[in-house]
Amino acid sequence: MNLLLDSTVKVSVIVLMALVARALLRRRSAAVRHWVLSVAIACAAAMPLLAAMVPAWHIGLGRFSTFSTFFSGPPAASSQTVVSTTTILAQGPVATSQAHGDRSEREPAASIGSRMVGMVGPIWIVGLGVNLVILLAGLGHLKWLARGARRVDGGQWGRLAKEVSAAFELRRAVTLLQSDHPTLLVTWGLLQPKVILPVAARDWSDDRVRVVLRHELAHIRRGDWMVFLAAEVLRAVYWFNPLVWIVCRRVRQESEQACDDVVMNAGIDGSEYATHLLDLARTLNANRRILFPGPAAPAMARPSSLEGRIRTMLNASVNRSPLTHLSQGVTLVALLGLTLLIAGLGAQSFFTLSGTVLDSTNRIVPDAKLVVTDAASRAKHEVRSDRTGHFEFLGLPPGEYGLEVSIPGFNTFKDNIVVVARNIDRTIQLEVGSLEETITVTGSVAGSPDA
Repeated sequence: MNLLLDSTVKVSVIVLMALVARALLRRRSAAVRHWVLSVAIACAAAMPLLAAMVPAWHIGLGRFSTFSTFFSGPPAASSQTVVSTTTILAQGPVATSQAHGDRSEREPAASIGSRMVGMVGPIWIVGLGVNLVILLAGLGHLKWLARGARRVDGGQWGRLAKEVSAAFELRRAVTLLQSDHPTLLVTWGLLQPKVILPVAARDWSDDRVRVVLRHELAHIRRGDWMVFLAAEVLRAVYWFNPLVWIVCRRVRQESEQACDDVVMNAGIDGSEYATHLLDLARTLNANRRILFPGPAAPAMARPSSLEGRIRTMLNASVNRSPLTHLSQGVTLVALLGLTLLIAGLGAQSFFTLSGTVLDSTNRIVPDAKLVVTDAASRAKHEVRSDRTGHFEFLGLPPGEYGLEVSIPGFNTFKDNIVVVARNIDRTIQLEVGSLEETITVTGSVAGSPDA
């Protein structure tokens, strides 16, 4: 789970930087903003692999002396006249007034946190599985629809598809498929791209066919389907991260707007294009059923983004410039460099030393003083065991420590602890010691003149 948490934090940083960059680039074209989000999604998806490959570097946050108590040693002893010393063997620890059964009172409460942490893994796996099943079901549904559709080679659609493909200089042959579904208009595939047309497409005018083909083939030329898939896989893995959901939604919006810009740059007037889009939305969204292909393929007339797209079409001041090679290169180098930097970053880890103090008969020992000493900096931190004998040192960075446990009636316990890469739980058993009683005489000797 530490790996998942570390990866989540790093992915969140990458995604957040991309969303901030998108906001700062609001006056640039949708193609530029989409490219920034696409590169960020690719970098975020590759983060676990990059984190395992790039050299690690750390931000030192200091040792635990920032919240430790330093001891300068015991004060010098005052001069006393010692008359006698009596040594008494301790028959049992005075401090163990709690019954041995009290340990059971702590164990259920202490195990609640462990059980909750243990549930994180299964919950994440369930969420991952559900999202992957939905994605695979969408892809399977697309293939099922493609097998049941008729291929369109000639006629109006075939002629205009060749015309638009030549204008876009597409090297990959695009397969047009005519389905019997009344609302399905999607584009998918990388090496063998396909456009699935609704049943009403056979009656569309040449102008509408050109608008639809320019938009859908723009998705193919830009490779948007692979970006969609990468975004959906990223969302399946980090389904609990709201930033990932936001960036997946934003990349869809920028993709549709960038394809709209391609259509308008080909000479289509904004108001004319908006009219076609509204008519398509009215036709394709009427009696629309919930389909699996939604998350797995772009849709031209998706209702959720329609209003914003039409508003942008009618705005003559919007930047519709295509993406240049310079913008691509600068964005790629900048985001990849930041990703490599973040992938190797590991803030200094801190660990916990905890456990229970017992006597030689396995009875709990409350109020025992425990001191850990950093072997490197000599910083000391002190805690006391609670009424259940439990103790806990928080925020120990990796290193070597000396542990000392003391309480009247027991021999002082000393040990060396090496903190490496995990929390440590120790059961400390104290041996019964001896009690020394010192009597200091301050009165006069009997028979003296002052008696």
